Amino acid sequence: MTVRVWPSTCARCGCSIIPKTMTKYCRPCSALRDTERKATWARANPASADALKRGKSLYKQKIRERAALVASAVPRSLLWQFDMPMPDMVRSQSIRIPFDRDLSKNAIYSVGRGGHVFLRQRQRALREAIAWSLKETPNREPWPQRKTYLDILVQKPHHKFDAINVIDGICDALKAGIGVDDKWFAIRRLDWLIVKGKPEILIAISQDGTEPQTACSSCGRVLDDKYFTGHKRICVGCTRGEEIP
Repeated sequence: MTVRVWPSTCARCGCSIIPKTMTKYCRPCSALRDTERKATWARANPASADALKRGKSLYKQKIRERAALVASAVPRSLLWQFDMPMPDMVRSQSIRIPFDRDLSKNAIYSVGRGGHVFLRQRQRALREAIAWSLKETPNREPWPQRKTYLDILVQKPHHKFDAINVIDGICDALKAGIGVDDKWFAIRRLDWLIVKGKPEILIAISQDGTEPQTACSSCGRVLDDKYFTGHKRICVGCTRGEEIP
C-alpha cells in the first residue's frame, strides 16, 4: 500500500501550507491557477461577437419590458394625492427656531466686487444654527438616506413675507443637520400664520422606515437597499423579475 505524502509548502510560491488540505497550492495560488484555467478555456472556446451582442440585447430588452410594466402603473391622474396616500411614519423629530427674514431665498446670496456671488454671512450663520440644533439632540441615531418628509409652519410677523421662500434655506440647513441629501426631501405640508409677538418657524422631520434606500435607474422605484444586488443601481425586479412588495 502506497501512502501519499502531501507537500508542506506551496508548489507555486513556496509558502507553508497545511498538509491536511491535500493540495499542492496555497489558497491564493489555487485561486490564481483557477483564474488562469478559466482564461485558457475562454481563449480556446471563444464566443462569437454576435452571440455576446445578442445576449446583452436580450438582457437589456427584458429589463426595459419590466421597467415599462412599472411605469404603466405610475399615478398620472390629477387626483394623484388620493392614489399616493401618505405612509405611516416610524421616526420623527421637531425643532423650533426664531423667525428671521434672512432665511428667505431672496437673502441667500450677495454680489461683491467684480460681480462675484457669495453666500451671505448671516445666511450661513442661520443654517449652521439650525444644523447644530439637530446635531445636539441627545441619543440621536443617524438618519438613513431615504425619502424624508418635512412639515414647516412659518409664523410671519406681517403679510409682506412669502412663507414659501424659506424652503431653500431650511432644506440646506437640514441637509447638514441630519446628513440626508436634500434630493430625498419631500414637503408634506407648508403653512403659515401671522404672529405679532415672537414669531417662530416650526419644522418637523419624518421618515417611514429605517433602512437606506436607492432609486432604481431603470424603473425609477425608490426601494430599500436589500432589493439591489452588489454595486448595481438596478433593482432585482428589473434584473431578475422578482416580486417586490
